[in-house]
Amino acid sequence: MENWLGHLTVLDLSDSIAGPFCTKLLGQLGAEVIKIEPPGLGDPTRARSPFYQDRPHKEGSGLFLYLNTGKKSVTLNVHTSPGVRMVKELIEDADVLVESFEPGIMEELGLSYEALADTNPGLVMTSITNFGQDGPYKDYKANELVEYALSGLMYPTGFPDREPIQSGGFLPQYKSGLVAAVGTLAALQWRDLSGAGQHLDVSIHEVAANFLETTPILYSYQGILRGRTGSTLTPPTPMCDMYQCKDGHIIITILTQQQMASLYELMGHPEFIDDPRYSNPRMSTGEAKGLLADAIASWFRTLGADEAFKLCQVWRVPSAKVMSSQDLVEDQHLMERGYFQSIDHPSTGPLCYPGAGFRTSQTRVNLQRAPQLGESNYEVYHQRLGYSPNELERLGAMGVI
Repeated sequence: MENWLGHLTVLDLSDSIAGPFCTKLLGQLGAEVIKIEPPGLGDPTRARSPFYQDRPHKEGSGLFLYLNTGKKSVTLNVHTSPGVRMVKELIEDADVLVESFEPGIMEELGLSYEALADTNPGLVMTSITNFGQDGPYKDYKANELVEYALSGLMYPTGFPDREPIQSGGFLPQYKSGLVAAVGTLAALQWRDLSGAGQHLDVSIHEVAANFLETTPILYSYQGILRGRTGSTLTPPTPMCDMYQCKDGHIIITILTQQQMASLYELMGHPEFIDDPRYSNPRMSTGEAKGLLADAIASWFRTLGADEAFKLCQVWRVPSAKVMSSQDLVEDQHLMERGYFQSIDHPSTGPLCYPGAGFRTSQTRVNLQRAPQLGESNYEVYHQRLGYSPNELERLGAMGVI
């Protein structure tokens, strides 16, 4: 088999980021993904920037094009009786349904898991919502900022003398899509063993709270609230910090005495190694800590960020240049590994897209372009479900497709 999941059909009834990212991952592994979009404007993500050449167009949203690579697009108004009927017809031969409606909407439409399982007992249905299908918050509205705050993720983020801040990007959404994909694959494995499908309830709120790692455990074990430490690790010391270079920033995360000694040698201060004030910065206090921090900062300011990064790594000092988007796209390591891929699209031409993040020795990762709105209507509705061209024309006139 050329693809791991080439035998699976996935229906994508989701929008925003988490659901489409989940189905994107399944599609990259070879599953056939049929994206169901509202007629007319399509998935709301089509209207979100950035747009190709900064011209708003439903076929030019960079976010949509990234999240929906390798999928087929059909238009369908699922809030109509014919639309619900056609979803159920598609469900008959589907393996997975991913949806992101607010809790209760699928039941109102007659598309609850119980109703669909009557049609297809082996169906795996993955529902992705802000707070899950039940609980006091289930009907609350949320965006990325709300999820960061309510999950506890915002509280330890920022600098000690400032208010909590949001991390960059849509991390809770993307990680929720990843968790949903893993859960879906596990449910499919269970189906292979038992013959039974199931319903997965994915809460973006709970996934975001999972980012906190040991922070809740620290509180439950010791009653300690983890505070904000800026760009340093806990506890904040010159061993784990960010420094300014000539043309950017570098992070160093020194965790052993040998790494510290290597940095002192590299800086041209080998005498620091045996100086009790500097030999173990975790134990340094007051004036000594300040002098050491100034010495490290002064040395880094003499170097370019790329130069500092490579020097530190050669000397086995854990470090990283703080990369911009341009740095990332032009990074030699990623280029040589072929991480970024050029994918052509009728509306934009070839553009650079992030790859899968892994290589395979036997199977192929599916990296194809995102679909145009309703591009697969004829293939899916006529060739698969048997609707005649006249029926499709009538459904289009009715606003169903």
